[in-house]
Amino acid sequence: GGYVVVTEALFNSDAANDAFALDGDDGDDVWLSAPSGDSIGFVDDVHFGGSRNSESFSRQTNGVGFLWPSTPSLNAANGAARSPQVVISELHYNPAEPTQEAVRILSNLDGNDLEFIELHNPSGRPVDLSQWRIRGGIEFDFDEGLRLDSNETLAVLSFNPDNPRNAERRAAFLANYGVESAVTLIGGYDGSLNNSQESIRLQAAAVTEEGTTVHYFEDRVVYDDVQPWPESADGGGNALGRQDFSGIGTGPQNWIAQQPSPGSLGLVNIDINGDGQITPDDIDALCVQVMQENNPAYDLNRDAATNLDDVMFYVEQLLGTTAG
Repeated sequence: GGYVVVTEALFNSDAANDAFALDGDDGDDVWLSAPSGDSIGFVDDVHFGGSRNSESFSRQTNGVGFLWPSTPSLNAANGAARSPQVVISELHYNPAEPTQEAVRILSNLDGNDLEFIELHNPSGRPVDLSQWRIRGGIEFDFDEGLRLDSNETLAVLSFNPDNPRNAERRAAFLANYGVESAVTLIGGYDGSLNNSQESIRLQAAAVTEEGTTVHYFEDRVVYDDVQPWPESADGGGNALGRQDFSGIGTGPQNWIAQQPSPGSLGLVNIDINGDGQITPDDIDALCVQVMQENNPAYDLNRDAATNLDDVMFYVEQLLGTTAG
């Protein structure tokens, strides 16, 4: 009736190295098995890539869920998850049909052209993205010298927006989402985002003492198109938006449905009154901002109007409940 799971793995305890990866950059697998009659039965398995020096991978929260970088905690409750210095902040894996305005610019615009992965730097200091990469359903290597300043955001597209041959495609992309041309867009990646489920991994880069470049875990999201993931992100026009940059990005608890906003943060702090709790008081505080103050900062559904629709969006889409 009992069971055992792998809860933590530490394979790089050498503080002299910046990063290290078992069996290359793709990482390693650990399988746990146990005797079952005349055969060996499967118990558990974990899969991980490179890590920072003296950093373990532990299941978050303690003993359950996905592996996440943390401080080592041998024979104790798993340590707290490490916050990424760059996060996957928004993901649009199955866009709706292009808008008429976008199609007027480029008649053969399709869903793959409108996909994007957004990154944000909440770390408080610039981050050099040289030799960083994204892996999963897509593959993308960042250019040498690319820098993401503190609080800056960029979107990675399926095509290269800086290629002159993609000028119309870029213009159609911007028009489709109604975003300013000043946002930072880069690309293009190989492959396409799966329209049902996928694991997307952001990997940082470091150079060992031997001069070898290795890649290690920075952030990860494992999305799906069924509950508890927001179903409206699956071709319904919404994207997946991350709510907490310090939280774990793998599971659905930190993601909501939001209108796509590539290259600019579209996140909503659901603790409206700032008391550290999510209660009916937050709904009351939002009503004041919307109905009495007409505060445009609370246009949560991004329809260029601040009204009761924003309150209902907060209740139904962000809190996942119903009014009354």
